[in-house]
Amino acid sequence: MEPDLRPSSVRAMDPEATHSETIHQTYKWDRIRGAGHGIAETCWQVFALLIAIRVFAADESIKQFIPAGVGIGLLLSPWGLSIANRINRPVASIIAYTWIAVSLALLGMVFSHSIIPFVAFVACAQIAASQSVALLTHLYSTNYPSTERGGRLSTAALIASCTGIGFGYIGGEFLDWKVETYPVLFLTGMAAALLVAFASHRLPS
Repeated sequence: MEPDLRPSSVRAMDPEATHSETIHQTYKWDRIRGAGHGIAETCWQVFALLIAIRVFAADESIKQFIPAGVGIGLLLSPWGLSIANRINRPVASIIAYTWIAVSLALLGMVFSHSIIPFVAFVACAQIAASQSVALLTHLYSTNYPSTERGGRLSTAALIASCTGIGFGYIGGEFLDWKVETYPVLFLTGMAAALLVAFASHRLPS
């Protein structure tokens, strides 16, 4: 396939070339977003419960609330979409805002010295992350043709799974070595959430 040697101003006027660039940029930044997502998600899916038990000695009545934030977040998604529709910002920017909120919640987990605020910040991280699901779905349906959507999404999901598994293994070994250093894991998750926010902001929308 020969390269397109037309001036950029001419290529920008070509709808086919513009859409091809949109697909390319979406795929590029979504893979980076997926890498950060896998790490950040591991913080509340795996490590939050471990820390609640091993550091805060949480009882059954508290532990049951740790995974609840995801479900609550999905239930609140219609309300979140309603707010997003009122914000005069691109979809990608709103997704980035939700992940900045996730990073702040992870920072709150680092500085929590008792189980109640810790669980509250875990829930906040889960709820904020859940708000991006419907927004990403809308963005994918706009940027990807239906014939390519499945393959491209599965690649990003695979990257997220691999980084999540890798971080889960390394983090588990780290906790076995010295559980008191658990804030390092959540700070890593915070950095990953900020990476997700940056990559999401770069998605064409």
